[in-house]
Amino acid sequence: MALGLPWLNVEMIGTFIAWLVLNLGLNYYNKWVVSETNFRFPFLLTTTNKVVGLCVAVTIMYCKKGMPKPQELLEQFMRPLVHAQGIATALNIGLNNWSLMMITLTLNQVLKATVPLPTAALSVIFEGKTFSWQLYGSMAVLVTGCVLAAAGSMGDEEVAGIIICIGSILATAAWTVFSAMLMQSGSKPLDAVSLLFVSGPTTIATLLVFFFSLEYGRLTGFTPDDDHPLPETQMMFLYLFIAAAMASAYDIVHNHFVKITSSMNMAIMGNSKLALLILLSMLTLEREPTPLRLVGVVVSFGGTVWYSVFKLQERPKPAKTVDVASSSSDSKSVPLVGEKSTEASALIKK
Repeated sequence: MALGLPWLNVEMIGTFIAWLVLNLGLNYYNKWVVSETNFRFPFLLTTTNKVVGLCVAVTIMYCKKGMPKPQELLEQFMRPLVHAQGIATALNIGLNNWSLMMITLTLNQVLKATVPLPTAALSVIFEGKTFSWQLYGSMAVLVTGCVLAAAGSMGDEEVAGIIICIGSILATAAWTVFSAMLMQSGSKPLDAVSLLFVSGPTTIATLLVFFFSLEYGRLTGFTPDDDHPLPETQMMFLYLFIAAAMASAYDIVHNHFVKITSSMNMAIMGNSKLALLILLSMLTLEREPTPLRLVGVVVSFGGTVWYSVFKLQERPKPAKTVDVASSSSDSKSVPLVGEKSTEASALIKK
């Protein structure tokens, strides 16, 4: 049901709110587990999340009417893009959780504010898009605001943690663009649950390589330190269960959000949660916020508002006649014969 504006509808708003809550909760929870408890195994945490997510996807596919069954999607495993998306998924989450062991959540989120930059580059390369200057302007405001919000908390950060986080940023951009391509183009676009299923094995295999290379030796010969005593076995399972439940729900909601919007919208609007997460981190996991950092939070929201207004002004321009040369690639109408179908809700090409 539309709300009077083509870009805003109940499904979009509901999905965004669910995505925002799960994203905030998962980031904050993962940071707490890997830094405040003695569970220092981010790739094991992520692998468990993905194994449970794959089981959830299979269960939904068998139980929900209208969903494709796993055996109907076997041909998807022959698509290189499926495996590329799976690898990007593993690197996105695994590297991000790893970086949280070395840097603050604030700096982690400041760095991830730049995700729209590689996302835009990959969208141009793989999806053939072009973008308005207003997108880049609002992106610059967002990044500036997040840097101000983190001012004074980046003096003691580990360089290795920053490099690992940058790797996660590049993987995030690839993950978002590849997900959009798999769910919005091709003869049989995937839905959110099907994408989780077909990319799951590759994601898990990639994470296991990192786990056995970096964490298995420490896990088998683990000695707790005085500041972080080893949690009891039932607490370890509880940490993993909560993380897996949140991650599974988040993956499905995120995939659906990408399907009903666009990779670039996803990257830009994703920054709307950065200021909230930074503020929450400042109030709980780090030092008290200063006036400068609070100004940064406001500036970040200003960038989000700018982008939102720009989108609302640009999209309500339906063409009265069909013009292939100037037709927007983000129209939800049926494409002309021979015309490549692209993302529904993508930015209007200039």
